[in-house]
Amino acid sequence: MEYQILYTRLFNAVTDSICAMEQQNYGIAAEILKDAQQQCEEMYISQAEARQEALVPPRDAEKSPQKMQKLLFFFPPPVL
Repeated sequence: MEYQILYTRLFNAVTDSICAMEQQNYGIAAEILKDAQQQCEEMYISQAEARQEALVPPRDAEKSPQKMQKLLFFFPPPVL
């Protein structure tokens, strides 16, 4: 997961939103944050789906709930 890209996008949006609020453009500030949130959610979901498609669980995962739980810890299902 490219968290650095998501972090940078949100950080820049917060910075732009603060500037808009300092100029009392509260509607624009809210739109900046909403747009960044939606873009990052879409990026996260698409990256998670790609990662999940590439993941092939080991054959013995079905036989061992502990191993499957460890896989879910490292590769959580995407939040929709």
